[in-house]
Amino acid sequence: HRDTNYSGKPIGIAGRTYPKGIWTHSFDDATPADIVVDVAGKRFGSFVADVGVEDSAGNGSVVFQVLIDGAVKAESPVMHSGTVHTFHVDASGAREVTLRVLNGDDGYACDHAAWGLARFLDRGAPDPLAEVS
Repeated sequence: HRDTNYSGKPIGIAGRTYPKGIWTHSFDDATPADIVVDVAGKRFGSFVADVGVEDSAGNGSVVFQVLIDGAVKAESPVMHSGTVHTFHVDASGAREVTLRVLNGDDGYACDHAAWGLARFLDRGAPDPLAEVS
């Protein structure tokens, strides 16, 4: 789902609502749930997202990975409800970016995975969504 969870409501991760994002679900085995993005010829410098088990899921557990041209470049720990992990992945020169979700090795019940504010940033550009300190 784009911009909504399974129920069509806004995506929530660890109590924060994300107006933009991607919702998906893990499989019941080791099969990866992949979203593949063709970025060939783009000038992206990085991929950024907050990830976690979507708030409406209950007791799910998932692992998130970001692959650049088929190679794992970043991985979250096993994520459970109420926690968030932020990815900042170098995507310079990438042709393909894969957003992967795996179950947490305990089945796939409630494994509602959310990529909050998933975005690509141009090389050298500041992140307009970064929190101001």
